[in-house]
Amino acid sequence: MKKLSLFLAVPLGLIAATASAADVLTASTGMTVYTFDRDTGDKSSCYEACAAQWPAVPPGAISGADIGSAARSDGSQQATFKGKPIYFFSGDKKPGDANGDGVGGVWHAAGASPKAPAKKPATAPGAY
Repeated sequence: MKKLSLFLAVPLGLIAATASAADVLTASTGMTVYTFDRDTGDKSSCYEACAAQWPAVPPGAISGADIGSAARSDGSQQATFKGKPIYFFSGDKKPGDANGDGVGGVWHAAGASPKAPAKKPATAPGAY
């Protein structure tokens, strides 16, 4: 019985969180980067109020085999992951935060499995 209770005392949720955290793409600062379902190819559809909450990741802030860049309609450049524009989330305050994952069912931590939209409805702040 003691072995069973010791085994059950292991924080299984922590093990799962560690595994999924390894799949989340982060910039050189450790901040999580996100993709937006409403983008088309390498073209961003997040400007003005949206971009205030979801700033574009600038080229050079992140590196890797699947990282590239694309021109935004305002003439600036934005980093891409697997050809999709990537963003930071203003609601993330420290490295490792992933508060934007699943917002409105359209924002996803890059490299992670998408979360169900029911957790953060489209009316959530920053859903766009």
